[in-house]
Amino acid sequence: MITYNHEQFITQAVESALKQQVNFDYEIVVGEDCSTDSTRAILQALQAAHPTRLRLVLPTHNLGPHRNFVNVLQACQGQYVALLEGDDYWIDPHKLQKQVDFLEAHPQCAMSCHDGWMLVQEGGEAVLRPYPVNRKPFMTLQDLLSGNNIVTGSVVFRRGLFSTLPALFYDLHMADWTLHVLNARHGQIAYLDEKMSVYRVHGAGIWSSASQLQQLHERLRFYKAINPYLNFEYNRVIRRAEAKILLEASAVQAYEGKLPQARRDLLRSVWQHPLNSALVRPNVFRIAAKVMLPGFYRQLTRLRRLATPRP
Repeated sequence: MITYNHEQFITQAVESALKQQVNFDYEIVVGEDCSTDSTRAILQALQAAHPTRLRLVLPTHNLGPHRNFVNVLQACQGQYVALLEGDDYWIDPHKLQKQVDFLEAHPQCAMSCHDGWMLVQEGGEAVLRPYPVNRKPFMTLQDLLSGNNIVTGSVVFRRGLFSTLPALFYDLHMADWTLHVLNARHGQIAYLDEKMSVYRVHGAGIWSSASQLQQLHERLRFYKAINPYLNFEYNRVIRRAEAKILLEASAVQAYEGKLPQARRDLLRSVWQHPLNSALVRPNVFRIAAKVMLPGFYRQLTRLRRLATPRP
């Protein structure tokens, strides 16, 4: 577990891990990255109450999420590693037992994940929503490269499948996706169809606070870095995924009125993968009309409104 400025959430996160009912030994290793709030004090109080179960990694200066994560991973000693960030929590006390049992019974799997919830704020009220996941019982590296929809707090993987983290890990915003790729090179990803964790979406979250366009650009940066790292073995899958992201970015920028950027990304999408199945969807033609021929699009929209019978 890594945490920074999570004083509102850290107790729930740690206690959800403490409540796990298992027939094996486990410990909770937390990297507290010099928070400016009371997160560290809360963790120290929890450690005093659970000295044999909770172990803290306390750097003397702020490392940032990537370095903090590496420090915590290196401190882990178990056969398996489970991920849980300081603002998320588990909701099934048998989660770890189920995943470890599954991995023990399926040696071809490098890691396992499961379904979960998103906790989002709507009008001042916290609401649980389903998390969009890939529901294939077994996924491969190719599936993962098509898009990452793994709930970070759902992951359990075999420790020691790779010796070091590559330099690109520290440069990419999407460190969890990079980690999953490294593990998936050594086996399949098992998916358990049970909701056992909650991913909290809030304004201070590293990923959830980014705009839709920023998230799309970060996904493109991930692909640009991971493709040569994998020696272009999955180039076709990656180029197809890039084309879909560029298409989505074009739609977002068209909606925001950034037509030059929207035209650029639409053309890049077609260039990346001309036969992309996404390009034959009806909404794509609307995007193309709006981006490439804005005057024509406005006139078409006006005529459509005039032709629509009113109640």
